Amino acid sequence: MPFIRLQFSPKKMYYRVQNCWRRKKLQITTPVKDESCVSWDKLLFAMKVRLHLKKIFPLAVFFLFGGMAVALWQNQNSHQRELVVRHAETSAEQIQIRVQGLMNARIASLKLLAQRWVERTPPDFRRQRFLQFADAIYTHYPGFTAINWVDPAGVIRWGFPPAEEKRAKGRSVYDHKDPRYREAFEKAGKDRKYAVTPCVEIYQGGVGFDIFWPLIYADKVQGYLEGVFQVRLIVDTCLAGKIFEDYWVRIHEDERLIYSNGAAGRDCAEEIPFHVFREIRIPGKTWQLELSPKAAIFKGANPQNVLFLTFGLAISAILSFLIYRLFQRMDMYRESRDYALHEVRERKRVENKLLEREERLKVLF
Repeated sequence: MPFIRLQFSPKKMYYRVQNCWRRKKLQITTPVKDESCVSWDKLLFAMKVRLHLKKIFPLAVFFLFGGMAVALWQNQNSHQRELVVRHAETSAEQIQIRVQGLMNARIASLKLLAQRWVERTPPDFRRQRFLQFADAIYTHYPGFTAINWVDPAGVIRWGFPPAEEKRAKGRSVYDHKDPRYREAFEKAGKDRKYAVTPCVEIYQGGVGFDIFWPLIYADKVQGYLEGVFQVRLIVDTCLAGKIFEDYWVRIHEDERLIYSNGAAGRDCAEEIPFHVFREIRIPGKTWQLELSPKAAIFKGANPQNVLFLTFGLAISAILSFLIYRLFQRMDMYRESRDYALHEVRERKRVENKLLEREERLKVLF
């Protein structure tokens, strides 16, 4: 039987190797290079691989369960983000419907006033009658900044309410600095149907637009009914205050910002990674609505579930540590068992030698 000398450093495997060669009745003394060395090297290599796997397995468990915790955390964040996006889309559609509905109703009320103004026989174009009509429409249809009567030359003669009449009375449409404003007035007289100005700085203050409705009597333009709308007043009339607490609302017309809720609306909106866009179509113009959630409502979509992630990673680390300690305990148990078996075998061997010597002594004496 060839003799094999082993040099194996991991102490944990010493007794296992020793038991192995004892069972094979191998005596370890000097190195001999033959086929048995190759098989023995394979055995040692397999044991080394097993040791490395025991070290890697706890890490693999940690990465497995930690990865599952991260995946669940990301899925929860994605779900919350999806809820925020759906809520923002629903809110944008509600704003779109409300603004369109308000403006359609206000234009219909101007049409009604224009028809009532010229239908009376004999005609009554007195200021008092106009103010009565304007008062009724202004009261029952919130959203108007002012309702004016403009003479054929483009001069504002009457207006309601009185506070706004003082600002605009006596001013001419042709005095406005924006040529598009004047062009809309001329278009209304030429086409004999209502015309809508682009959003400009109105006489009453702020960004808004006017609707000029020609009053035709006896096939002549008797004057113009002017409905004045301020964009901020329209939006505030349509929307509840709660939506401004949750969202940044911005409205553009021809790529020009005409409304934003708050001075910091632009900067804060750009910090949000998504925006919801809708088109608001009202007669004579199209607005682009941009809705962005504020941090108060968007924080649930950001990586905020730190406690959930921390708990998942902690459980993964604890489980990995317990498995590592279990392997250590198993190795200690095997070492103790192998050592005990080794001691028993050594004791039996010594006892056998003692008995053998005792028998020899008996033969001699």
